[in-house]
Amino acid sequence: AAGIFRIIPALAVGSLDYASWGGGKNVGFMPWVSACRGKRVVCDIGAHVGLTALPVSRVLAPDGVCYAFEPAAANANALERHIAMNGCRNIVPIRALVGADDRAAIPFHEHASVVGTNSIVVTKDAEQYRQTTHPQVTLDAFCAARGILPEVIKMDIEGGELGALLGARGVLAR
Repeated sequence: AAGIFRIIPALAVGSLDYASWGGGKNVGFMPWVSACRGKRVVCDIGAHVGLTALPVSRVLAPDGVCYAFEPAAANANALERHIAMNGCRNIVPIRALVGADDRAAIPFHEHASVVGTNSIVVTKDAEQYRQTTHPQVTLDAFCAARGILPEVIKMDIEGGELGALLGARGVLAR
């Protein structure tokens, strides 16, 4: 579908050939990539290390942009490295949470290394996470400030989805 990508070797999971993805727990992967084909604005909320943003970068409209939201430092660092390694000029990393309201800083629990379970709430293994703070934006305010309207939104934010949807009422209504 979108080809092969360079990934930090320690973070490689399964096949790096994205055409082979889409089964098991990744059942939404191919529909996500297909939905983004030819689009101008997409939002990857909970972008992790870019495993979903990278293939989208190759299927967007020529002037398309993928806004990749990832607040956790280790994940965001890996995301930015993957963007650079693959020369993806149309992915814009955003180091912020997406939620129900705009805040300068909210508590966030994150692991020192790359994991997919950073969250506003820790439910298990709390000793493995440190509490940090990150800015939080609403999708409505983010989009209004840039004069954009996302055509496709992917959200995987460890239980924060309801808050993010509440902060996207205007975007969703349009």
